[in-house]
Order: sequence, then C-alpha cells, then structure tokens
Amino acid sequence: MLAGYAACLTGKNFKMSVRRGLAFLVPAVLAYEVADLAGGTYSTTIPPAPGQIDLLNFIVWTVYYVILSLVAVAVLSAILAATRSGGVIGFFGAVAVPGLVAYLALSTYRGLIIPPGFDPIGQVVSLAAGTSAAAVTGTVGLVVLIRPLARRVRSS
Repeated sequence: MLAGYAACLTGKNFKMSVRRGLAFLVPAVLAYEVADLAGGTYSTTIPPAPGQIDLLNFIVWTVYYVILSLVAVAVLSAILAATRSGGVIGFFGAVAVPGLVAYLALSTYRGLIIPPGFDPIGQVVSLAAGTSAAAVTGTVGLVVLIRPLARRVRSS
C-alpha cells in the first residue's frame, strides 16, 4: 500500500496520480501472480507437480487483484488530491495511508504475540513495519502542520 501511495505521489493531479499508480501496481500484481503460479500455488496436485495447474483459478484471482489495484489507486489518488487541498482535510489525507498501515501492522503484531497465533518472525516484521509506519505518520503530520507556518514566516 505504501509503495502504491509513493507511486501515486509522483503525479501532479488526480489523473496523473492514477496513471502512475497503475503503472506501478498492475505490473506488481501480475509479477506476484506469475510468481505464485511458478511456485505451485495454483497446482491441482499435492505436492505440486509440473504442468498440473488450475488455469481458471489463476485467471480469476489475477483479474480480481488487478481490479482491486484499480480501486486502490483511485482511492489513493483521491486521498492525495485531498492532501493537496490543505486545511483539515489535507492533514487527514496526508496521515491516512501511513496511519492505516501502522494500525494494521500493529494489530497484526498484537495477534501474533498470543499463543494460538504465536509467530516470532511475524512479530519482528509486523512490529518493525508498524513502528516505521507510525513514525512516518507522525513525521508527515508534523510536516503538514508546520509547512503553512514556514510559508508565512518566509513571506513576511
């Protein structure tokens, strides 16, 4: 999500943000699905045997994730458009994506420290991702709040 958001950031307006986001996310989804196909995720046998794939399942899931990436890019671009508008909406638009990533990662971490879902590697990854995203959220929030003050100081 953060990588898609970063790709959308390079667009100067909503339309360009959508184009840049799609240029990043659609190939990423296709590469991920092809890697799953090569890794045996869509195999019809256990253990996976070469040449035994469920092609319809592969196509359905690939199309599903491409459509999901289209929706995600539209939402991310709309958030960016709100961010650029300034004010309270701009502030919440700026912290929405990193804040969501922080929340989801730290919620995952909380689920991984309880014995039924205990996963030491997942704990480290989700805690690092959540902490980093929380730091980014705080930094972005401060920058958005301080930027108008800095402009006022420079203009006077």
